[in-house]
Amino acid sequence: MSIQLPLPAYWARESLSSRDPQAELDLIARDTLDLKFAIREKLEEFAAKHRISMREVNNAMRGYADDMLADLSYEVVREIQREIEERDQD
Repeated sequence: MSIQLPLPAYWARESLSSRDPQAELDLIARDTLDLKFAIREKLEEFAAKHRISMREVNNAMRGYADDMLADLSYEVVREIQREIEERDQD
């Protein structure tokens, strides 16, 4: 059994000079909004089919989907934010 590490490795990311961390954060934010929209569409279809109120859909989005997506990208976003902070200090 072997271990597959994510690429690029942390030490290699530093050498990627063409990478813009702020643009990467913006892309994550846009993709998150697109994903929230897609999730909401499916929840609304499900709710309409099974006579579930839109209030419940809103609660599910606010209470679960938003938190789930924030948790999913937290580590990557935080790493990029740290990189931006380090660059600003230099």
